Amino acid sequence: MGVFLPDTGLWGGILHRVPTWLAVGLPSADQVRLRLPTGQERRVRPLEIAEAIDGRDVSVPFLGEGTVPF
Repeated sequence: MGVFLPDTGLWGGILHRVPTWLAVGLPSADQVRLRLPTGQERRVRPLEIAEAIDGRDVSVPFLGEGTVPF
């Protein structure tokens, strides 16, 4: 899921069903890149991590950097 706020130039979204082992390291990573189905990649900044959905996967909201890919 993604959202674009044209008046601000900000874009972002929520990554659902991210494995917990991956999600816990995202906020402290030097660089996080999101690859879209089109093959485009954008750097993103993960925000707070939501609680686990089923004990294994979590939702991770993020803000995108650079031009809007959608």
